[in-house]
Amino acid sequence: MDAIMLPLLTCLFIAFDSISGNIAAVANHIWKSSIMRKGLYHKFGSIMLVALAYLIDYAQKFVDLGFQVPIAAGVCVYIILMELGSIIENIGKINPDLLPAQIRKIIGLGRKEDEED
Repeated sequence: MDAIMLPLLTCLFIAFDSISGNIAAVANHIWKSSIMRKGLYHKFGSIMLVALAYLIDYAQKFVDLGFQVPIAAGVCVYIILMELGSIIENIGKINPDLLPAQIRKIIGLGRKEDEED
């Protein structure tokens, strides 16, 4: 895999989550700029963590940091999985019929009809 692909994919998942979250908020009439700003700060924090992880991996080549472990790939995978969960949750908020009742219950998107089953 090209060196740029993993951080690029991570950023794409972050962007997809942001877009799907905004669509879900608008669809449910709960969009608020203050909540969006908070979400954007969280997204920038994720991007900064990816940049820091790559900086640490690069620095390990020149400086003894006390450890010699590549961490950037693990950080990217963690963020991608975290964003994937959020994207699925957002999709469920946009259209609950796309997710089976069991999955909606697990992610906390249960509907009244689901509780009666």
